[in-house]
Amino acid sequence: MTESVLVHQSIDGLPPAPAFAAVARFVYQPGAVFGPAAGTGPVCMHIESGSMVFSAKGPLLHTSGSQPPTVMPPDVEFLVVAGDQLVVPGNVTHSARTQGQLPASMVGVAIFPDAPALQFPPGISFQALALGQAAILPDEPVRVDLVRRTVTDEPLRRIAGFTLLHVESGSVSVTVDGPGVAITRAPAADAPPGPPGPPEPVPPGGQVLLAAGDSGMVPTGVGIALRASGAPAVLLQATAVPDPAGRQAVVRRFYYDAWNSGRPGLVDQLFAQDFVNHVLLPGQLDGRAGVRQLLDGLSTAFPDGSVSIDLQFAQADRVVTRHTFRGTHRGTFLGVAPTQRPVTVTGIDLHLVDGGTIRQAWGYLDLVGLAGQLGVLP
Repeated sequence: MTESVLVHQSIDGLPPAPAFAAVARFVYQPGAVFGPAAGTGPVCMHIESGSMVFSAKGPLLHTSGSQPPTVMPPDVEFLVVAGDQLVVPGNVTHSARTQGQLPASMVGVAIFPDAPALQFPPGISFQALALGQAAILPDEPVRVDLVRRTVTDEPLRRIAGFTLLHVESGSVSVTVDGPGVAITRAPAADAPPGPPGPPEPVPPGGQVLLAAGDSGMVPTGVGIALRASGAPAVLLQATAVPDPAGRQAVVRRFYYDAWNSGRPGLVDQLFAQDFVNHVLLPGQLDGRAGVRQLLDGLSTAFPDGSVSIDLQFAQADRVVTRHTFRGTHRGTFLGVAPTQRPVTVTGIDLHLVDGGTIRQAWGYLDLVGLAGQLGVLP
């Protein structure tokens, strides 16, 4: 078996189950423009060919090649090219257009509360590769993977999450050991454009042959065996599985995107509405307002300041981070007038992350060490 990863992303903000999931391909002709429009669920895309310009009213997650993901700020246009990945959160108004004189193609995974409307502006074609309704979705954050696999013969293995399959070439025999599996046959070559036909259920212990263009939906926890009929078959396989490491990604975004990048507006996205801070600095407000207050105060008092993560690990829904802050004291902080002194301050935070947001926090900051570096200790 060979495998090529097209999408590998951690997302949150999923609609409640039952939800409608899709693997689809979009082709934009030169000059085609989409939006501005808001989707109703998160979408993870892989740019197959060409180049496109995106912008949005909320942050988008852009991954270029082997580089780490970058959060693109709202109202900023940026270019995506072949090989890039892009995550558009649900209900974020966004727009896209082709760049240059060649078509652009992208394939992706989307999760919607209901079946989406298949209406697009001129010059944009849509091909539904695999569709299915998920009765159960994993707890957030969720890792979405879309891979292209060459299959010959695979023994029965249990699927860790909700899965969609699409046969690109060849044919494959699928054996299942649990309920809820359904297949969809490819439309006839002369059929008009539109959604695939109704799904056909596969009984537990049943076996079904999928040809090129056919697709299947496998619920969480069901085992399947795959055997190519004749030459190896090429499949697109999308899975949505729990991603505990995604909790660390949420916390990293607080330090690097909200704090270091001077974007306190991200606090409302990263912290729950009922966020509770169990350890407050002198004069600090509780909740989201206190986090924004801290970031504003640090950026004013230490305009060249930056924080780095020294060590981070997660267990269940808790993320522990040891961090170091460095900057020059050029504004009043905690009642201390500017001293123009450089400081290095360490701290340890414990965040409870649930549902893709930070819900509670406990922390320690070396204020005694900070006071000593500022020269205000007796």
